[in-house]
Amino acid sequence: MPVGAEADRLRRGIAWLVWASSIALALASLGLLAVSRGVHPPDVFGPDTFGFRGWQALYALTFSTVGLLILSRRNQLIGWLLLATGALAAVDALAAEYSVVGLAARPAFPGAAALAWLDSWFYLPIVGIIMFFIPLLFPDGRLPSRRWRPVAIGGAIAFGWFAIATAIQPGPMQTATALENPFAVDAPWGAEAPFVGIPATTVFIISAALSLVYRFRSAAAVERTQIKWFAYGIGVVVPLVIAGTLLQGNKVFEVAAVAAPNVVAIAVGIAVQRYRLYDIDALVNRTLVYGALSAVLLGTYVLAVLVLSAVLRPFVGSSDLAVAGSTLAVVAAFVPLRAVIQRAVDRRFYRARYDAGRTADAFGMRLRHDVDLDALSGELIDVVHETLQPAQVSLWLRQKRGRVVLLSTGGKE
Repeated sequence: MPVGAEADRLRRGIAWLVWASSIALALASLGLLAVSRGVHPPDVFGPDTFGFRGWQALYALTFSTVGLLILSRRNQLIGWLLLATGALAAVDALAAEYSVVGLAARPAFPGAAALAWLDSWFYLPIVGIIMFFIPLLFPDGRLPSRRWRPVAIGGAIAFGWFAIATAIQPGPMQTATALENPFAVDAPWGAEAPFVGIPATTVFIISAALSLVYRFRSAAAVERTQIKWFAYGIGVVVPLVIAGTLLQGNKVFEVAAVAAPNVVAIAVGIAVQRYRLYDIDALVNRTLVYGALSAVLLGTYVLAVLVLSAVLRPFVGSSDLAVAGSTLAVVAAFVPLRAVIQRAVDRRFYRARYDAGRTADAFGMRLRHDVDLDALSGELIDVVHETLQPAQVSLWLRQKRGRVVLLSTGGKE
């Protein structure tokens, strides 16, 4: 067997082994979660947790599977990064759930405190891969240029130092807040980890995002579309994470913020596999339209309820009529408002397509009233040039007895 084929077989075997191990650990953690549902001793872990329990298992399932799908077709670093993220999340998932069950038991299970310590800092390598290394190396697994090597090295040092400093930071652990860090080291750089690590890693995350802009400006058509997919995923994740951070205590936003990074894995998988790659423009268009439409309708509904309640309260004393009237108004405004927002989005972000659509509509109206083939043939060629912009256009007409006649032709000047 050729050496290349043997190496490829070994690579796929390793990828399948890592994936299977990650899935097994994630399922084991979900089993512990099911057994200990409702068990989360506040005297050990604090009154509540941000987001939801089991988020690490969700990451393990999503990132591992997408990474395996990529590596099953091509040997690319992005696939290995996704697979590594899933493996780290699987280990963290099992550590988190075992520590919850183990520390709630009396006496505590062996190693429960050590796994709680692991869970208190193990999220940092996961964040580093998702937010720094994947954007920096996307989509081909290579740096944009050699000039980005210091950024890659600096980011690895920053995230590595932040994880180690958090792991040995004296005082209560981040997850099991009632327990002191069993592996604490009394060092100044460990005690100051959050104050130095958060700004430093944030700088490198921003640098990775700028590398995508740099890559996009010099990319070919396919790579540009891949970057659009990745940018779309980030565009979905960032607002949800910000909303969840600012609105802590609201479980809906917290759950959305914690689960959102899985969208990045899906977007990367679509982009790297080039599956339905060019659907991104339609997806962005629909997101802009329906996002704006939802915001406008929600604002209209709230404003209508407030106004109608104030107007009708002296007569009916109840807000039920105001709510019903506002609901009917929103339903009636849905279709016309959607058309208005669609035109505004097309005019602002898809100007060429918008102009082409208007040209085609105008020509369609002309066809209803004009049957002069000589006049219409020239106009049809002008419409095709304006909308599709081909290098050459020819108009042929099939007549009786199977004859085909060339009516008109034209090309770019």
